[in-house]
Amino acid sequence: MKNRRWLVIALALLTAALLTAAQAEGTVSLEEIGIRYTPAEGETCLTRGDMPADALSALGTDAETLLSSMERDDLYLISLMPDGRQVSLEVTAKPVGIASSDYYQMTVDEKSVFLTRLARKGGYGGAFWQADGYALFSSTAESQGLGTLSYADLSLSTLYLDRVYTFRMDLIGRQAEQADTDLLLSAAGRAMRLGARAQTEAEEAEEPAVEPLALPSTEVESQAASFTYQSRDCPLTLDPVPAVVGVTNITLSGVTVPGAHMRYSVNGSTSSRVKADEDGAFSVTVPSLEGNAENDVEVLVYKDALQTVVDFTVTVDWQYAPLALETPGNVEADGVTLNGLVLPGPPWCSPNGATTAPSRLPKTARLP
Repeated sequence: MKNRRWLVIALALLTAALLTAAQAEGTVSLEEIGIRYTPAEGETCLTRGDMPADALSALGTDAETLLSSMERDDLYLISLMPDGRQVSLEVTAKPVGIASSDYYQMTVDEKSVFLTRLARKGGYGGAFWQADGYALFSSTAESQGLGTLSYADLSLSTLYLDRVYTFRMDLIGRQAEQADTDLLLSAAGRAMRLGARAQTEAEEAEEPAVEPLALPSTEVESQAASFTYQSRDCPLTLDPVPAVVGVTNITLSGVTVPGAHMRYSVNGSTSSRVKADEDGAFSVTVPSLEGNAENDVEVLVYKDALQTVVDFTVTVDWQYAPLALETPGNVEADGVTLNGLVLPGPPWCSPNGATTAPSRLPKTARLP
């Protein structure tokens, strides 16, 4: 941390004159982290692979020393503004407790963990979500001792490619202002996400691991459906059912009296009966929910003169049909074979027409 603050102070004191006449040209390639950055007018950028000689001279350092500092602090970009302010781009491991690899995949709990870890890492301050999946953290300016300038941390972080990407400003002798936040948001907005990072030579030399195809999840965040009991003569424990699902089927399961029978109905259409086993357990898949609609479901459990009726609703928030494809890579032939995995039942399209996938097994199609 001390090394980084020393670098911040040196940059602020030595680069203001250098940057006044600087003009941004083109884009800065950061493909090793899946980013292409477009500098603003007058902005000068230093990366691990490109350090302008005049900027190094003004800083009083050399490329080797600066590279060592950037690698130690996980920095991939140092951006110098004409007014002396600077923004750095840091890429670090994601916090423990987050399984998602990108912000748009994160659950509510994961977003809470992300904010908590961000606030703890930065010191005293608060973290809040901003636009485009970025979390803004601003610390309170603190002095390390008598007679020293205060230090404050202002950062904008997101989850991307399974790592935390942070645009940061280290503020010396002052507290963050709205103009500083605007500068960070502008820098983040000029960072185009490529969707993947370039492989290193060592990674390209490695044999890729062969993993079995797996379908992406169609689950959506949901609370449990609210059960309404019309009668409760026959003992029944019905397992929770989500109130919102992403596909047109649900599973009904539970425990009742051994040998009892169960029927269900969806929007007035009744199923055939299912018999509970010797322990009273039952499980059945309900395949006939209506997509993009609220469905009325009724469960009837009965044995002899005893019966229990449960009503509830399930809304189908239809998701795109999941598909997993093997990547064919570069080919020199005039055709390519695609291998993939789809859900059982619904039709899928190929160049030769529609085909029904009879089971959850890989399907193959040849493209001419």
